[in-house]
Amino acid sequence: MYVSNSGGYPAGWLNVLTIFYARMLGVKKTYLIVHNFPAHSRCSFWGSVSKFANQCCNNVVTVSNVVAEAIRKNTYFNKVVVIHNGIAKETVPRRKIQLKYSKNLAVIGHLEQRKGHAYLLEALPQIVNKYPDVGVYFIGTEGPAYDGLVMRMQHLNVEDHVFCMGYQHDVEALIQNFDFLVFPSVEYESFGLVILEGWKYYKPTIAFKSGGIPEVITHREDGILVDNRDIKGLASSCITLLKDEELCMALGMNGHAKHNQRFNAEHMSTQYYELFMSSNEQVLRYDG
Repeated sequence: MYVSNSGGYPAGWLNVLTIFYARMLGVKKTYLIVHNFPAHSRCSFWGSVSKFANQCCNNVVTVSNVVAEAIRKNTYFNKVVVIHNGIAKETVPRRKIQLKYSKNLAVIGHLEQRKGHAYLLEALPQIVNKYPDVGVYFIGTEGPAYDGLVMRMQHLNVEDHVFCMGYQHDVEALIQNFDFLVFPSVEYESFGLVILEGWKYYKPTIAFKSGGIPEVITHREDGILVDNRDIKGLASSCITLLKDEELCMALGMNGHAKHNQRFNAEHMSTQYYELFMSSNEQVLRYDG
């Protein structure tokens, strides 16, 4: 059996090609694992390649129903299985940092346009007006959106409330410093792994209804969902959790329970095992 683990498209097409080679070498069972949305249509060259790869591949496994639907629509892969992501239950010690304000929230992700940091910045004047004692931390590589974000926070006069920490290798150790997370990603978000990282430490997430995120968060049960790109709704939701500590704690506890029950590494591994268990062959793996 051969498993090709693809981070997504178009880089993931290398993984698609390895499916052909595996079959040429006589491997009887092949699986392609896809973590992101397809970037090509059926009409493209790579879309045509998927038509032949589908004949060689037992199943395509992906991380959310919305990505599965996009794969079926934009490629010729039709044997698609959804296995949601999970992370380990084991925790790490907190790395305590100096916080300027009494309430603090964090956005974790590469500073690029699709991650939606700009929407939180636009909401921040409303948040600070209602709750001045708040700090916002951007944790992630300073990508192509960084300069524009700095200029915008200065224009909005909120630079004293925003702290850019850059890339951090120990995100889980840092999460424990914050009251809750904000995940304002607006497109191409296949799942939202950071939501699980927050839940592990009882931290709820406010997120836009983007991609696979609504498959993870149940609104006002273990987090808060906001209509995509709704700045007023985002501001209102942040103010709600800043002012209502009991609600914030309840959402975090429910999220922690959901992580333990469904979105953990053990549960995910069991689902993969059940998919692969019919084969007694050695599992070969290529991580692209």
